[in-house]
Amino acid sequence: MIILASPPHDPVYAHISSWEYGCCGTTPTQGAQVTGSLSAFPADPDHRFLVPAPTSWDSDLDLIRFPGGSAHWAPDLDDPRGRALMLSMSWHETAAVRPEVVATITAVYETSTLARRAGDEWHLVSDSREYTSVTAAERHPHSAAEDDRTGEVRSVGGVVVGLAIDTITEPGPDEIAEYRAARERAARTVHLTGPAEIFGTTVPARGERLSVDLSDPDLDINGGEGVPRSVVRGEVGQVSISRPVMPGFRAYVDVEAGTPAAIVTDLLFVVLTIDADDIS
Repeated sequence: MIILASPPHDPVYAHISSWEYGCCGTTPTQGAQVTGSLSAFPADPDHRFLVPAPTSWDSDLDLIRFPGGSAHWAPDLDDPRGRALMLSMSWHETAAVRPEVVATITAVYETSTLARRAGDEWHLVSDSREYTSVTAAERHPHSAAEDDRTGEVRSVGGVVVGLAIDTITEPGPDEIAEYRAARERAARTVHLTGPAEIFGTTVPARGERLSVDLSDPDLDINGGEGVPRSVVRGEVGQVSISRPVMPGFRAYVDVEAGTPAAIVTDLLFVVLTIDADDIS
């Protein structure tokens, strides 16, 4: 569905991280046309450019709408209404429900934050954000830290741009159906870590049908809230050896399907999408 921003509204303002245009795409420049997706977030206390108050919130599609536009709203952020919000723009996001806009850039403000050196590390100083009006962003800005002698520099993190929106493309019926199906599938997908023999006599293969007893005390389960802790059946996704590399960190190493479970000494990590019939 195409929504035209007509009659014209005031420009909306969105942050674009420096890595977005440093990597590829349009360098933010006054008068340039840019295409990307919009997402909304709770605004930082010192963020100057806020989203107009949302006129609606579609919690099923994770969308908010405001005068002149719409944006993705992450479900874990709860109700956006009555909160100070900011926008970001990206051309790397691929989620089906992120509205895509085509807009003309009306203003560019370079954003920078004060950073102080502490030993070999730099730390950002709170409440030190500044906005500097520029004609165009610098694609690969010089890092002041490279020649700093004072232990205090300004770190550029991107720009805020004014956007005169020409068109907004929101997801159509096919994308919405695909998105809802993906959410439903994710709700019954679990990440399982445990001894290989819990998963059978041999290491399972991706795409294989597998039964697992989720009540096994040697099994660590992530995800799948509401999934019964009993024997369930489903489809195998990723299968890897889970190997500790340092305190708090693990490496996930490929393992050949069909390897006898009895000779696998490391824990096995298995992604399992449980059959819907086992959930209901």
